[in-house]
Amino acid sequence: MILLPQNEDTVMSEMVAFRQGTSMPSRETILRYVVETVNQITELEPALHLLPWSGVNSAIHEQRFAQCYDEGLCAAQTSAPNVPQGILPSTDWAQGIGLLCFAAGYMSAGERPLTHNQLCDFVKQAAVGLSPIEGEAASGFSTVRSIALPVFRRLQRDGHASRVLLLQTLLHLVAWKSASQYARQQAQRLLWMGGILGEGGEHSLLVLDKALREEAVGEKSLPALLIFTSFLAHFPAGPVFID
Repeated sequence: MILLPQNEDTVMSEMVAFRQGTSMPSRETILRYVVETVNQITELEPALHLLPWSGVNSAIHEQRFAQCYDEGLCAAQTSAPNVPQGILPSTDWAQGIGLLCFAAGYMSAGERPLTHNQLCDFVKQAAVGLSPIEGEAASGFSTVRSIALPVFRRLQRDGHASRVLLLQTLLHLVAWKSASQYARQQAQRLLWMGGILGEGGEHSLLVLDKALREEAVGEKSLPALLIFTSFLAHFPAGPVFID
């Protein structure tokens, strides 16, 4: 849940403090965030039916994302945030990350603070007219911002390992966004018992995963949602509205 400040003085003071305390990550740092994020998903254990992910060629994708960032820098020179169709990868997760890298390049050129709210809002605007476009990116990453990121960042602040962050966030996504009522109910039940953090939580997740495999419940969007979440968690939230 995002709580908006109640008056203009509060808004102004928070925006000034935010600007003073925010550093601008470099192009290399942002690309490192991408590699770290993809590696975390690839190396996640145990392997789950809920998370159909076989890994990628990081070097090839890193080059593509670097190009997206550079295209954002170039677009900023003309103040026209139009994403060239040819630079976007075809897979959902890579398309969303490509758009976020484009947004980071564009905003960095103008020395605008990189926050996950600003990046997501920029992508939503820049994606207008692009076809086909990944649904989560086109929405401004609404599922990630409303469900996944709050969970991920809270666990992150509590000092949990990346594996716990990802698996607990995965459960929340299944609990609230699965197309299967059975999957939603079972994931919600598991979360009421603490999820991964509860007693025997990982074993319970494996039991649920096996049951969903037998029920032929597939969740193809989950790897992309986790990748978007983990990548965006590298950036501060920032104000919801900022000029």
